[in-house]
Amino acid sequence: MEVYKRINIRIMNRLVCALMVVMVAAFASCKKIDLNEQIPGLKGSWRWKESGLGGTIGTVYADTTLNLVLTFEDNNKISIDFNDESIVQSETYTVSKSDNSFYGDYMITLPNKVKTYVFKRLGVTEGSLILDGYVFIYDIKTISGSHIYQLGITDKKEIDVGIEGYNYHKCSIYEPLHEIN
Repeated sequence: MEVYKRINIRIMNRLVCALMVVMVAAFASCKKIDLNEQIPGLKGSWRWKESGLGGTIGTVYADTTLNLVLTFEDNNKISIDFNDESIVQSETYTVSKSDNSFYGDYMITLPNKVKTYVFKRLGVTEGSLILDGYVFIYDIKTISGSHIYQLGITDKKEIDVGIEGYNYHKCSIYEPLHEIN
């Protein structure tokens, strides 16, 4: 009987050690992604310029009376101003690695209460302004050699346009209000 007791204690010790190793590995893999580190130039303020479907299809240009500015801050926080009034202050958004790097290597998701409030406040529908999804920065080099930077946020939902193999995503484009190096 005592032999079985010693064997059970050894098995329990090994199981506890194995469980500890699994827990440490799982905790280490849950490292928070800092979007400002992953996308250089993102930190700062961006003004909504336009939204569209697959480039120029269905483009909705920002109404000049709707001055919407997203400000990406440290620690995956975002503030949103509308017509020079702060309507969202330092809300945390989540960041995940994208499974479709064609649209960007990272995705952001804002809390639903933030999106609902912004759409209601601006009087726009969710489809006409994209606040979360795939995130990327365009670096457009002009003929003169200067650079034009634009932030793109593309939603996660594909839209079937009736052409096999060609589905589009809605995208909003923002222009920087800060210097990008």
